[in-house]
Amino acid sequence: MAKRPFKVFRTSIGFDDAYVAATSRKAALQAWGAGTDLFASGAAEAVTDPGLSKAPLARPGVVIRVARGSRAEHLAALAQTRKRAAKTAADPAEDREAPARTKRKTPRPSRANLTRAEAAVKRASDRAAAAIARIEAAIEQLRQERDALRAKRDEQLRKLEARRERAEEDYRRAMDDWEG
Repeated sequence: MAKRPFKVFRTSIGFDDAYVAATSRKAALQAWGAGTDLFASGAAEAVTDPGLSKAPLARPGVVIRVARGSRAEHLAALAQTRKRAAKTAADPAEDREAPARTKRKTPRPSRANLTRAEAAVKRASDRAAAAIARIEAAIEQLRQERDALRAKRDEQLRKLEARRERAEEDYRRAMDDWEG
């Protein structure tokens, strides 16, 4: 089966022309990533100029972008477009022909979502504050229990220490009497 020869196709992409060497229009559209048939709408065409075909034929299937004019040319064209637009807007005949548009006032935005969100924040804050208060009360109760236990322990230890000292004195006296 003979290999199909490459043809060069062109479409415009912004300020650039996109060239691609492909075997068919379908292959060119795929290379450009086009979702519609650009050839049917006249947005793409086959290129027959050998000077423009040289670079794409050197790299078949690769999209090659070539700027259509310099930056200065683009800016000059933009200035011309703005002048034409300003002249058209200043033409009083245009104002008479154009129907008067009534300015629709947009309705005031609803505060309902904000009010619900603020209420949710307040509820969450109140729940957290209540939980923290319960924990603080429990901590205070535990501190009181701890202090009571320490006081009871200290009292018991004082009594036991006094008892031990009396027992030690009794033992020493008994030893002194025994030794004679």
